Amino acid sequence: MNEAVKRSWGEYRVVSDFIHQDTHIKTKILTVSPSSRLSMQRHSKRSEVWTILQGTAVLETLHSDQTLSRMIVEENDTVTIREHEWHRLCNETDDSLTVHEVQYGSECVESDIERIDI
Repeated sequence: MNEAVKRSWGEYRVVSDFIHQDTHIKTKILTVSPSSRLSMQRHSKRSEVWTILQGTAVLETLHSDQTLSRMIVEENDTVTIREHEWHRLCNETDDSLTVHEVQYGSECVESDIERIDI
């Protein structure tokens, strides 16, 4: 497996990165530290599918009317984040959270992240 990329919320490792029939696909394993969360973000060139491998996550999504939705996502649950959808992954527990992330779209690059403070 590739080297871990450290972030303030934990770390991720890229497992695979390839193009299949003009679709870029990248898979990662994210480890979110206890009481941590990623930034509120969206992507213009990719969608994501998250499967919770270990722990309990909170998925926050921000809607066009600026309301915030929260959904608890437990081990073995899978959620899809669509292109342009504001989202944030949170770990509100005292245990590490492990997520398998599949990105797919025209580009799967770290620069395709728009962030807002909320």
